[in-house]
Amino acid sequence: MITEKHKHYGKMGIKLQMLMLTFEAESIAYTICQHYDLDSSEYSFSYVAGWSSGKDTKELKNSLERIRSAADEMITAIDKSLEKQAKREQTRATREEAR
Repeated sequence: MITEKHKHYGKMGIKLQMLMLTFEAESIAYTICQHYDLDSSEYSFSYVAGWSSGKDTKELKNSLERIRSAADEMITAIDKSLEKQAKREQTRATREEAR
C-alpha cells in the first residue's frame, strides 16, 4: 500500500527499502500485539496485505525471518521486564503485610 507518506519518501530519494522496513516494523508490532492479546488487525492486515502483494517468495521469506527474530527478541525482553515488575510488586506487598 503506497501512502502519501511513502510517496514523500520517494521524493526525498529514500529507496524502496524504507517501505520494506516500515512493513517489517508494522509486522513486528502486530506480532507482539497478538502475543499480548491486543487487537491491531484493523490497520495491520490491510497494510501487510497491501505491501506483500506482488513480492517474490525470497523477499518475503527474508522479511518474515527478520520479523520473527525481532518479535521474539522483543517479547522475551518484555516478558522479563514484566516478571521483574511482578516480583517487585510482590516484595512490596509482602513488606506491607509484615508491617
